[in-house]
Amino acid sequence: MLRRVADPRIPEELSTSRLVLRRWRLSDLDALAEVFAQREVWEFPFGRGLTTDETELRLRRYLETWERDGFGKYAMGLASTGAFIGYAGLEVVTWFHEIQGEVEISWRLDPSYWGHGYATEAALASLAVGFDQLGIDRVVAVIEPANVASSRLAGRIGLQAVRETVEPKFNKLLEVWVVERERFAELLGSRAAAASPDADTGSTTMAPAG
Repeated sequence: MLRRVADPRIPEELSTSRLVLRRWRLSDLDALAEVFAQREVWEFPFGRGLTTDETELRLRRYLETWERDGFGKYAMGLASTGAFIGYAGLEVVTWFHEIQGEVEISWRLDPSYWGHGYATEAALASLAVGFDQLGIDRVVAVIEPANVASSRLAGRIGLQAVRETVEPKFNKLLEVWVVERERFAELLGSRAAAASPDADTGSTTMAPAG
């Protein structure tokens, strides 16, 4: 569960090696609607893209979440070009009673940018600030078993599937995934070790995940 602190806030903008993650603006609507209109982005759970009106409702919720909680999903852009490519980040669960009040990580990415490790990079950065600055002990994700790509990504960032459940609104089977602070710290340690220069070749052994 979220362990509240006096001012539970995270940076409104983060930079990774290839990405800029930032708080949302209303002016993001057109770019977000273009991404969300693609069926692949919302195959799970809707099996279709979203209309502009539906996207606007979600954008306003993202803005309200930041105002209410001091953190939320980040808008994700490429550092090199500024292109908007999706979102990743943390949010307090209000949509599913079984994990109500937990902190959930989620991500959605323009299909044009799949396969380059951007979602992994953004999710790792989001988890790092969540554990370091929010004082939370664990983060959850809720994934449909059929969503193999998201399950693989969850595993790469340290989450483990702990149980199955059924979401009542859509009557769909879901898996609850969890990562705790200690496991995430171990993961970062192992990734740092893997990224260190090889003693013989001077090369870096870690490449971006998919």
